[in-house]
Amino acid sequence: MTRYVRVTPQEYETLLRFTNSMRCPPVKFPIRHPYSKSILIEEYAQREVRNVCYLGPDDGCKYLFGLSRLSDIDWSHKDTHPLYQFEAELGCKEPLTKSHNADGRPN
Repeated sequence: MTRYVRVTPQEYETLLRFTNSMRCPPVKFPIRHPYSKSILIEEYAQREVRNVCYLGPDDGCKYLFGLSRLSDIDWSHKDTHPLYQFEAELGCKEPLTKSHNADGRPN
């Protein structure tokens, strides 16, 4: 599944800092998935796609949990359904819903 989320320039900087803080193995082509459950993070900008990070199941869950808690990104105006789909597919131990309050905002 591929999903793109439009972000503001400020949100992009926050997302970029967070993603770059993850320890990601370099993405090599052709991509071979060593895990059946994994996430390939890509950047789509100016009609170009750049592979940024490849995460196995445990690191993928850590990434999703961290992503959902980024207070500088206004998740109330974004399609967060892909986050929950990835969470289910990766089999994350703690549900993302625990990290949000009743308004859908990260705790």
